[in-house]
Amino acid sequence: MTLRLLAWNIRQGGGTRLAAIAAVLAQHEADVLVISEYRGGDSALRLRTALAAIGYGHTTALTPPAGGNGVLIAARQPFDDGGPVAEAVPDPCRMVRAYFGALCIYGIYMPNLLKKVPYWEALIAALAAESLQAEALAIGDFNTCRAYVDEPGAIDMCAHYMDGIEAIGFCDLWRRRYPEGREFSWYSTRGNGFRIDHAFLSPALTAQAGRAEEITRFAPLKAEELSPAQKACLLSRSMALTLRFYKNWAIRLQTLSPRFLVLSMSRTINKWVNPSIKW
Repeated sequence: MTLRLLAWNIRQGGGTRLAAIAAVLAQHEADVLVISEYRGGDSALRLRTALAAIGYGHTTALTPPAGGNGVLIAARQPFDDGGPVAEAVPDPCRMVRAYFGALCIYGIYMPNLLKKVPYWEALIAALAAESLQAEALAIGDFNTCRAYVDEPGAIDMCAHYMDGIEAIGFCDLWRRRYPEGREFSWYSTRGNGFRIDHAFLSPALTAQAGRAEEITRFAPLKAEELSPAQKACLLSRSMALTLRFYKNWAIRLQTLSPRFLVLSMSRTINKWVNPSIKW
């Protein structure tokens, strides 16, 4: 049983790039999508329609206001919509959750600078309230990075929340494999790189993690090797890593700039699967 999860900040709702974005999503054949910068109004309808056309007919209900940004979870099969992670934050549509049997996926799109403080506080509180046995995953665009590790300098005043989520047992999947690694998911107009997109595993999933057995790096892609859709959506850099979880899970995390994560979760037993959901 495999659940393939793809998270991507499509920027400004996709705009005129929506057809190209849909083409790339279709190529990856994920089961679940976590889309950041999901915009309200007509943009939301266009995105949902485009996703439905490529097989993602089930989505979280919460929609940003017209012109506002949020996050959307979409899937090929039905799931239980968990609604917003917190109602008290300024824009609840920036953090939503969905249940696939016992597995809970938190889709995240945090604002910049100090505006993200209430979101981090709410997220850590929600994750800390999960049972120790909970199988939960928080993934998306956190707009947060550790000083001198996930960015060249120390401009993010909320970096300590990365330690806070670790303190409650959630594992930064990529950083676990690369303690001293320097990979970036977004670049500023000045060319400064930042790793602000993350996938955090719950204590129960982290406890099952063995060492990373296999690592594969792909050579930088050349422009002529990309399809028109890929040229429209991706930078010419890719990296992939494979993590083996010794007990039940095998997880493959792939990042493709810009702000693009693919997480494939395979389980050898299906006790967590809701019998009403046909995978």
